[in-house]
Amino acid sequence: MSEIQSQAIPESDELAEVELIDAIRATLEGWPFRKQAAAAAVEVMKSQGWSKPRTVNSAAELMALPKCSLIRALAREGQRSGEVYEKIGPDHWLALDPGDRFDGEETTPSHAILRIYKAGIRVLFTPGGA
Repeated sequence: MSEIQSQAIPESDELAEVELIDAIRATLEGWPFRKQAAAAAVEVMKSQGWSKPRTVNSAAELMALPKCSLIRALAREGQRSGEVYEKIGPDHWLALDPGDRFDGEETTPSHAILRIYKAGIRVLFTPGGA
C-alpha cells in the first residue's frame, strides 16, 4: 500500500456510518435486494481503496500526529477549500500557502488551529501510516 493511502480501510460496520452508504440505502428503500446492493457498493468502494477520512477534534490529537503530517482545516461548514498545514515541530504547524510571503517563518500551534477552524480538521497524510 502506498504511503499516501496510509489510512486503514475501515471495517464494513464503519462504512455503514458513511453518508454515501446511508444515501444508497435510502435510495433502495423498498427494493427487495437493498441490503445486498448496499453491501455490493461497500465492496466496490473498498476494492477501489476507499478509506474513511480521519478527523481530529482536539489539540492533543493534533500534537500526537507525527512530524511531516498534513492536515486540511475548514473554517465553516460547506467550505470548498481550506488551509493545508504541515507539522514541522512538536506543536508547530506551517500553512502551505504559496501566496504567503512568510512561509517557513511563522507557524501556528494546535490550539490556535482548532480555535480558528471550527468546521473540522481532516488528516490528509501521516508519514509511515501512523
